[in-house]
Amino acid sequence: MEVEANIANVAVLDEHVAQALEEHGVDHKSKQQIKLALEEILVNVASYAYPEEQGTMAVDLSISDNVVTLKISDNGLPFDPSDAKEPDIGLSAEDRDIGGLGVFLVQKLMDDMVYERVDDKNVLTITKAFTPESA
Repeated sequence: MEVEANIANVAVLDEHVAQALEEHGVDHKSKQQIKLALEEILVNVASYAYPEEQGTMAVDLSISDNVVTLKISDNGLPFDPSDAKEPDIGLSAEDRDIGGLGVFLVQKLMDDMVYERVDDKNVLTITKAFTPESA
């Protein structure tokens, strides 16, 4: 699903993904972790990917063998989150550099995170294994 990259549309994509997770019986804890990671990524895209013009952001979701895979893409400024400096979480909030916690959070919540720059697009693939609700 592709939408205009703005904060209001974060909720649209979140609802789209939440519905699919529910339909596939993804357990509650995994659903919450996936939704939090996705929201963090989408808010960053909406806030920083397009500083001079409006653009789009897209989420492609697949679920197979109890693994959720989300591909988040935009054609905004190149940004590889794996290049982000890991925050020093031992420092107080006042002493810590601004930024970097979102990438750290996504890495901790998800099982895998892979960035690619494909055809002038940022493509971030995140995956999470889950236990089906019925198990």
